[in-house]
Amino acid sequence: MLQQFNRRLERFLPLLTPTSVLIGVLLGNHLSGFTFLSTWIFAFMTFSGSISSSFKEFIKVLTQPVPLFITLLILHIIMPLVALGAGHLFYAQDAFTMTGFILAMAIPTGISSFVWVAIYKGNTALTLSIILIDTILSPLVVPYTLSLLVGTQVEMDTYAMMRGLLLMIVLPSMLGMLLNQWTGGGIRDHWGPRLSPFSKIAMGIVVAINSS
Repeated sequence: MLQQFNRRLERFLPLLTPTSVLIGVLLGNHLSGFTFLSTWIFAFMTFSGSISSSFKEFIKVLTQPVPLFITLLILHIIMPLVALGAGHLFYAQDAFTMTGFILAMAIPTGISSFVWVAIYKGNTALTLSIILIDTILSPLVVPYTLSLLVGTQVEMDTYAMMRGLLLMIVLPSMLGMLLNQWTGGGIRDHWGPRLSPFSKIAMGIVVAINSS
């Protein structure tokens, strides 16, 4: 029953994000008070995805890092430059919008990308590695990218940011991979299909809350 529900959610997934954004905007006054839940919802999504990976697969990605480096190059050099070009082309007189474009490209890769990779049977170990490393580097990458491309010095509460990312990404990932390793993949086979639909619902909820 859960697998059938999961397949229906997968068909609806392309509409999930815009629908959740619309709900968040329309119900902003009601949902904004639940912002504190975002961290724990993200943590659940990360854990749900990471149980399909193992430390062995993670280490394999690190020892064959070319795809990882290429992805990070695209994410943090090419895409911010594309955003800078688009900003100059369409919003040359609006520095705030231009900065927003660049910031959107500079922030860490979201765990929601893992959901898409899992649906289309992609390399989940590589995806999780990108998310983890990108998260760890983000306190350095985001301010430096804005400083270099916009000329703006950005002050960030690095401790608070790292604490949030640790709770949302790093610890759930480590726990999920540890349980996968410990059970010999049993948790992936048993709980993966059960958690998958709830992970997609969680993604819609967190998008709605953040949009509020």
